[in-house]
Amino acid sequence: MPERSSRRITHDNFNDASTFEVALERAKRGWPENTARLRDLAASLTDDVMQRVPVTEFKRSEEDGVGVDVDSYLLGEPDCLLRPHKVTPPGCESVRIVLNACVAWNVPPAILQAKGAAVVALASALEKAGRRVEIVVAAGIDAKFTSGHFETYFPAKREDEPLQLDQLAFTVASADVFRRMVFASWETLPAEVRRDFGIFPNGGYGSVSELRQHGSANILVGSGEGVAWTNAEAARKWVLQQLQQEGVQLSAAA
Repeated sequence: MPERSSRRITHDNFNDASTFEVALERAKRGWPENTARLRDLAASLTDDVMQRVPVTEFKRSEEDGVGVDVDSYLLGEPDCLLRPHKVTPPGCESVRIVLNACVAWNVPPAILQAKGAAVVALASALEKAGRRVEIVVAAGIDAKFTSGHFETYFPAKREDEPLQLDQLAFTVASADVFRRMVFASWETLPAEVRRDFGIFPNGGYGSVSELRQHGSANILVGSGEGVAWTNAEAARKWVLQQLQQEGVQLSAAA
């Protein structure tokens, strides 16, 4: 496209980065400036939720361990060593979270950041409960003039990777993921495809759509998810609901 919206949009209430080049650097290196904000948003959710999620326990053993129960050692008891004992709730051991980043033009970046924080808090709680978590970001649109449908996917966190807030601060919690990076990829589509979906100067970037090809997603975070993400209590209830649906046995609320 000779005129590409991904490069020229500078609205503060539409994007996080002022230019495409800044967004691209964040995509490559992470977004340190948003890491603290994401940590604060996710921490209150994570701390509250983790009070109700079972985690790894340590049991005494006579075999090699990772620590010592000092009281048992001083008493001369042979099972004074501590070994980790993972308490894995019933259900699947791997959880695939698919986040639809496609949103309408009037959704502000603050909502996308809060939505991303809820996803991070959920992933953290699942991993502390003994699950391996994969996070996939996607965007789905419908054609404007036909019955066509188009989806784009990319991995934000593989299940064998640790949670890295600096990386996730951009990939799951920035408006630029969709409004610059995904836009830029769609701008390379063949002209006839772009025409079908209304991707052309002053024509927009298709119509927001829920995902149809998400495959084996255990948790699908939709584009039009009816959650007030910036409301801490609403986001907390959403996280707890997802944990319950994944078979995590929650303790009674404190």
